[in-house]
Amino acid sequence: MKKKDFNKFLFVSISGGKFINFGNLEAPWRNMEDVFSSGNKLLEVLVGSAAVVAVAMIIVSGYTLMTSAGDPDKVDTGRKMLTGAIIGLIVVFIAGLVIKFLLGFLGIDG
Repeated sequence: MKKKDFNKFLFVSISGGKFINFGNLEAPWRNMEDVFSSGNKLLEVLVGSAAVVAVAMIIVSGYTLMTSAGDPDKVDTGRKMLTGAIIGLIVVFIAGLVIKFLLGFLGIDG
């Protein structure tokens, strides 16, 4: 059984007997450069998403600090949230830079 036929058979058996013609089914990556390029794009998306979450956490912690009205528990919670968001943002950016540096050092462009 050819690979393409096996993929059709597998999908037909999983989909409960419905046959769907995939046409020309091709692999998404042709070589390792394509894999690293996709990984680099994924890294950029994840770092961007982490930055958005960190900014949201900074805003929430600022709101918590402003509305604490002197309550020591709320002030402590707001400070911990702010510290955690900033440290998390720094760790994510450093991790992204290290990965990009290593890929560049290995001669792999994204």
